Amino acid sequence: MARRIGYSAALIICLIATCLAPFLHAAKVITTLEPLLASTKSGGVIFQIERIPTSDPEVYLSNVTCALGVFGQEIRYEVASGSVFGNPKKMLFVRTYKTDDEGFMRPWQNDDYRWHPFTAGDPDSRRQSIELPDQNCHKATHVETSIVRGERVVPATVRCVTAACR
Repeated sequence: MARRIGYSAALIICLIATCLAPFLHAAKVITTLEPLLASTKSGGVIFQIERIPTSDPEVYLSNVTCALGVFGQEIRYEVASGSVFGNPKKMLFVRTYKTDDEGFMRPWQNDDYRWHPFTAGDPDSRRQSIELPDQNCHKATHVETSIVRGERVVPATVRCVTAACR
């Protein structure tokens, strides 16, 4: 009898943990960045991507561009906030990664993550424009997005992404 109660309690704890997992850990979405071909580059643009998703289909980065700007290299994008616009407790966490010589996707030595609050931007369009100096954007190979509570740092991912490490 005591053994059954122990198994039941363990099962209940596992079910509760499974149900709460989405709320405790941010769902990461990692997107591969493809550099533009030399024939399609214009105006100092290194890469340009229409849309980078997050775990919420209404929240995404749009017009993501690495380009030469007035102060050197810049990363530019718009944050589309969707239904979470105005939520003071949630933020969009963004991190870029590089691929090292061994074929692993890794964060930069000085991890360049950043947060974007959903309380900023134009309330009519639910978008905010971002332009940040980024001396490494031309070497970025992946971008990670997560919707988090407050300024919570999402643990970095290290993953084999080329045949060199397989």
